[in-house]
Amino acid sequence: MRLVPTFNSVLSSANKAKFASCLARQSAMTAGMATGTTWEMATNLMLDTKDPGTGKFFRQIMMAITPEDMPDISLFRTIDRQWRSNNVVTFTFQPKHKAEARSFIAGLIPFLRDEGHTFFLKMFSSEAEQRHLSSRWNSATRQVTSVEEERLEEFLAADDNLNLSDEPTHDKPSIEKGKKENEKVSFDIPEFTPVNFPELNNDIDSVSTFHPNRAQPKQSKVTSSQNPTDMHTESVSTSKMSDMAATISILKSTVSDLNSLFKQSFK
Repeated sequence: MRLVPTFNSVLSSANKAKFASCLARQSAMTAGMATGTTWEMATNLMLDTKDPGTGKFFRQIMMAITPEDMPDISLFRTIDRQWRSNNVVTFTFQPKHKAEARSFIAGLIPFLRDEGHTFFLKMFSSEAEQRHLSSRWNSATRQVTSVEEERLEEFLAADDNLNLSDEPTHDKPSIEKGKKENEKVSFDIPEFTPVNFPELNNDIDSVSTFHPNRAQPKQSKVTSSQNPTDMHTESVSTSKMSDMAATISILKSTVSDLNSLFKQSFK
């Protein structure tokens, strides 16, 4: 924030262009700022009233607060009274500091009281002071808490032995993130005994879908020394397989698609 000449005092055309550039930058900065408003004050006319004890203004105290991640700048950019209002004050800040800034705005009374700036408590309404009687300002977490909500931690510690959820507490450590993600999925596919082999297990033209590493039986060759009865039995078996060829081909295609889907799911 700095003072600039008024537009009427700028004479040269080059400086008028610079004036327009300043306005454009200010407009862009204002549009990109987040705002927070408090209605807890009884009067907003004391923003620039000096504390006789410390010699500081309310605005100076608040503008001296810096973000934790950027200690070289002020947390708040502007602190102004709302137009035509005697008690509303609006704070502006960068959007990335919204949570931190609104924590200070919500805890103005306990912050001023616990940090030793009690002179400015007269700015606030009696209802707001009554509401924050049990509030405390935590300078470590930079948040306002009440006595009632601090008992939540005591409740969790006392009933930790009844915690049946996955929520980590005092006695239950947190589940390591990624532990389940690294676990490999495995399936226990039972092996058939020779007695209980399926009928199609020994087919020479079938595919072992679930046990691809199992050795396939070798196809026997028909020689002139074979018994005609054996040849007839083999031809009957072949005819049976030909009846199921269409069904098996469809099953093979379906299983192949399922196998592909399973692999994608496992990845």
